[in-house]
Amino acid sequence: MAQWSIVIWELDGQVQFTPRNLNVSAGDQVSWSNQTGKEHTIAILAEVMRPKHVSAAAGRLSNPAYEIPSSIRYSCRDDDLGAWGTIPPMPLMDWD
Repeated sequence: MAQWSIVIWELDGQVQFTPRNLNVSAGDQVSWSNQTGKEHTIAILAEVMRPKHVSAAAGRLSNPAYEIPSSIRYSCRDDDLGAWGTIPPMPLMDWD
């Protein structure tokens, strides 16, 4: 299980994610590193569950990390401009 981090930052008052799209394996963990001066709440939308919210305080890493169950789309609930990103797990390799 790998651990990944997505940086939350602002450009001209607009929330940005870097990387915006991240390819991971199912079961990997992702945290959001908030590099802004205010708290952000990340809304996680997955096919297998209701929306989940992860908070990242100003200048802090979201805790606990979010375990990726399947392909998800995420957005910043606090941003009216709709900053978003996707995390599609990489397909498993079949070696047979």
